[in-house]
Amino acid sequence: MRLAIVQHRSGLPTTDEQVARVRAMSPDDYLIEETANARAAQRLVERLEHLGEGDGVVVTELAVLAPSLPEVLSILDGLARRGVVVQAFDAQGEVFEVGPASRATVVALAALGRVAPASRSRPKAEPALLSEADQEEIRRLHRAGMTPRRIGLIFRRTPKAIAEVIWGYDPAETHIVTPTRRS
Repeated sequence: MRLAIVQHRSGLPTTDEQVARVRAMSPDDYLIEETANARAAQRLVERLEHLGEGDGVVVTELAVLAPSLPEVLSILDGLARRGVVVQAFDAQGEVFEVGPASRATVVALAALGRVAPASRSRPKAEPALLSEADQEEIRRLHRAGMTPRRIGLIFRRTPKAIAEVIWGYDPAETHIVTPTRRS
């Protein structure tokens, strides 16, 4: 699956311009966020968590993924680690890819990003992708009796996202059909 991400935020092209550019890449699905807020960032991370080996992400520029360089690099590293390829446009309009083959470069840039001092006026950090250890901890907390809502508060996720980790599917979307008796 190829997911196109379009997000409205200052410093980025308009939503319409972004959609027009990524449409040329023939994505299978779109995530369009008209407002840049914490809830939009959470939805973005939840969608990225469902991508795996062979999937792709299309953005007009890498800044669409997060508002700061360290956060963008963290997201790119997590995606590359899972085999997801990110395609973006450079300043000349050419498409470039960041994926498993370029993961070493992303890791090196992330290390450099930790050396540079962070801006004091940056917004709250967006939630990072859940690691395998986090997912196991979520399952352990649920076995211990915690509800998906309480676990979601700890991991900054919606109860629906926690339920997907616990059970592997969204229980709200499961429809059980019971047979009816004939008279």
